[in-house]
Amino acid sequence: DKAPWTGAKIAKRVTKHVIYFLISAALAHVFLSYFVSVPRLYEIMRTSPLENMKAFGVVAFLTGAFYFCFSWFREQFCNYLCPYARFQGALTDNETVQVTYFPERGEPRGGKTAAKDGRCIDCHKCVIVCPAGIDIRDGFQLECIACSRCIDACTGVMEQLGHKTLVGYSSVAEMQGKGQPRKLRPRTLAYAALLLGLITVGFTLVGSRVPFQASVNRAPGSLFTIDDDGTIRNTYLLKVTSNDPSPEPISYTVRVEGLDLAEVVAPDLELTSGGSRTLPLVVRVPYVEGMERTIPITVYVTSPSGELAVEATFKTGAELGAAGTTN
Repeated sequence: DKAPWTGAKIAKRVTKHVIYFLISAALAHVFLSYFVSVPRLYEIMRTSPLENMKAFGVVAFLTGAFYFCFSWFREQFCNYLCPYARFQGALTDNETVQVTYFPERGEPRGGKTAAKDGRCIDCHKCVIVCPAGIDIRDGFQLECIACSRCIDACTGVMEQLGHKTLVGYSSVAEMQGKGQPRKLRPRTLAYAALLLGLITVGFTLVGSRVPFQASVNRAPGSLFTIDDDGTIRNTYLLKVTSNDPSPEPISYTVRVEGLDLAEVVAPDLELTSGGSRTLPLVVRVPYVEGMERTIPITVYVTSPSGELAVEATFKTGAELGAAGTTN
C-alpha cells in the first residue's frame, strides 16, 4: 500500500489491529475454557496474572499466535500449516465434485473479443477473493478449501457479459467426457461408514461422560493391616477433581463393591467447580478363613450428575493367618 499516511489511514490501521487483538484474546480464552471450567476461567480473569502464571502464559502465547496470523501470516497459514486442505485433497478421486475452472470455454484468456466470446477476460477477481491466494485457473490445488468465492466472483462478472460462469463444480471424469460422476462408489461408502462410526463413538463418549475425575491409589508404606479384632484394613488415597460447571458446591459419596461385610470409612467430600481434593479411604473387612490373598474391588464415586467406577485391589494377608500382623 503506497498511499500517503494520512490521519484517516492511520486511524483505520490502528482500529483494524485493535480488532485483530480483541478477537485473538477472545479465541485464546475460549481455547483455555476447554481445559478449565467457565466459572474457574472467570475467576482467573478477575485475579492478577501473577496468581495464575500458567493460565496467563497460555492465554498470552495464544493471543500472540492468533494476532500474528490475523495481522501478517493470513493465507500463508492455509498454504503451509493448515492440514484441512491436504486432508481434503487426499480424499478426492477423479469422480469427486470440486471447484473447477473450465478451460475449454475460458481459454485463451484476455484479448479484445474475450468478453464477446465468453472467454476469461483476465479480471483476476477469482484470485482477489480467494482466502488462500491461489489462482483456480491453474487447476485444482491442495490449498483450495472449497469456499466457492471464486465461483461467486466469476458468476457475477460473466452474467454481466451475458455468459455462463467459467468456474463451477465439476469432476475430473466429467471434464474428460466420462459422464456424470457416480454418487455411490466404494470410496464414498467407506467414508460414510467411517464418519458414521466416528459420530456414534462421539455421542457414546459424550453420553457416558461424568463431570468429574477420580483415582484410587494405595497409601504409601502399607499394603494391609490386621487390627486387634481380626479385621483386615486397607488404606487408600482417593483423589477427586470436579469439572462440573455448576457454581454451587457438589457433594460426592463413596461406596465399595466386591467385598462382603466391608466397612468403608471416608470423610465427607464437597467440591466447587474446578476443585480437587485427596482424602484417605479406609476399607475394613472381618478376617475369614480361606480368604484370597488379593481381592479385586470397585470403588464407586457418585455425585448428583453421575457415577464413576475405579478398579482397585484389597490385600488380605491371608497367608499369614494371624491377627495383629501389620505389613
